[in-house]
Amino acid sequence: RWDNNGGANWSVAVEVAAREGLVEAPSPAGAATRALTSSLLLRLEALVSRRLLPPEQGALLRMMAWQHDMGLINTFQSVRHLEDTEVAGALAGRCSWLRPPQLNVVHIASEMAPIAKVGGLADVVTSLAKAHQASGLLTEVILPKYDCINYADVHELRPMCEVEVPWGPGAGVRTAVWSGCVEGLPVYLIEPHCKERYFWRGKFYGDGDDGARFAFFCRAALEFLARRQHEAPDVVHCHDWQAAAVAPLLKETYRASVLCRTRLVLTIHNLAFQGLVSGSLLHPMGLAARAGQLLQPEVMHHAGPQGGANMHQATVNLLKGAIVYCDQLTTVSPTYSREVLGPAGGMGLQGVLARHQGKLTGVLNGLDYETWNPSTDPSLPAHYSAEAPAAKRACKAALCAELGLPFTGDLEAAPAASHPHASNGNGNGNGSHDHNGSSSGPSSSGVWGPNGRPLIAIVSRLTEQKGLQLMSAGMRAAVAEGAQVVVLGTAPDPKVQREWEALSREVTRGSDVRIVLRHDEALSHRIFAGSDMLLVPSIFEPCGLTQLIALRYGTIPVVRETGGLADTVADVAHGGAG
Repeated sequence: RWDNNGGANWSVAVEVAAREGLVEAPSPAGAATRALTSSLLLRLEALVSRRLLPPEQGALLRMMAWQHDMGLINTFQSVRHLEDTEVAGALAGRCSWLRPPQLNVVHIASEMAPIAKVGGLADVVTSLAKAHQASGLLTEVILPKYDCINYADVHELRPMCEVEVPWGPGAGVRTAVWSGCVEGLPVYLIEPHCKERYFWRGKFYGDGDDGARFAFFCRAALEFLARRQHEAPDVVHCHDWQAAAVAPLLKETYRASVLCRTRLVLTIHNLAFQGLVSGSLLHPMGLAARAGQLLQPEVMHHAGPQGGANMHQATVNLLKGAIVYCDQLTTVSPTYSREVLGPAGGMGLQGVLARHQGKLTGVLNGLDYETWNPSTDPSLPAHYSAEAPAAKRACKAALCAELGLPFTGDLEAAPAASHPHASNGNGNGNGSHDHNGSSSGPSSSGVWGPNGRPLIAIVSRLTEQKGLQLMSAGMRAAVAEGAQVVVLGTAPDPKVQREWEALSREVTRGSDVRIVLRHDEALSHRIFAGSDMLLVPSIFEPCGLTQLIALRYGTIPVVRETGGLADTVADVAHGGAG
């Protein structure tokens, strides 16, 4: 038997000749060895119970002790008189190759890129979970099983189990849990078999019973975690109001279950959406017995004009309840975490946020550099990087061709009078101002550089929060100065969608503006790569991702100084360029 470092690194048994070198284990250990082994087993039990050794290492060391591993027994003999911390370190060295497990974190969310995306929430859930996984955490994600999921991006999809989810009077709702792999992450999809067909609506949000749909989703996610054959997760991380009901359910309904030690983190991605539901929903959720406590103004009762005195008249604020019950609370940027404490940014919740300010932290959103990488992005016609940026010009030329915009960068820079496109800057063929008041010529210098006229992009949901009026004014002002503009986005409000459809018909005819009113992930990548500037005129912005993507793709973000935009974009007027 060849031994190295007391067996801590490696050991191997070698037969040097037939029936030589290998011998049978000695007959049963003597009394002294047996007593020492017993002492070791008891000490291991104590070290595990004090959390000085993880259970996995404790189980392995117990097995080694039962098998009379003399290296382990001799190590224990030499340190048994020391303090527990030193004993634990010495014994753990006998199985140092077994890395102690990290935390088990379960994300509960309504969106996840690329399979279920409405806005930036989906991107953040995926990139954060991937970052957790890369740091060594056991990371899982729970989502509703929408019928409109992009199932092509869910790998190894299979039914996993069924749970009976308590929901209202009578029998529970039979709910299937599916498992799959998305972006290298283990994902569980919740599919209730109920007459309401909660997640078979052909859309993610926008129905009158959204509160009930996502409250059920939260109850089903916890029921699944409480009944599966694994240890309870260390942390449940909830995102926005759609997962907010997890907090009161975990702390009230499941506090005597295997989830009793699970800690809860809530991330507020946008405080404007709070999940206001009827107080009668507390009954099917299983919280009716706690209604007197929950409907206190400082807990979940919404202080609005529609609130009533009893459960059926009251309005419940799900996000408010999650703020109260969570163990840690984060927003998606440091500036936004300060803004929500004031009346303008607090959206009516500044009081409860101030009371729980001790657990509030602003953590700036990050960007998934694997997905957003101009040097490898499969959606781009050419690849480039900060060190070799030349191909960005080719991306711009290809984007202009795709959108039907003239690209003057393929022409020699020339004075406006002789430039073939100078008198045709807006594409209308006559060199005059078009019906939008847009200018037909280049900048005041009369000369365009090799990259053509400035191409300004807007990639955004079309909502009041995003600065619709500033978008429209900025678009017209840019075109009046000879720039080109491309807009990509959709409006959840049908009225706003119709307005932008009309604007698209108005400005697109013979102009330098293209408005694309659909969700197109691949096109968004090409717009980020091909544009010169990105306009982000948000009225308020918890963090924002488009400005981070623009910086990654070498496109200059022009933003309002608010929320996470102020944290991520350095203003050249303040000496921030570098």
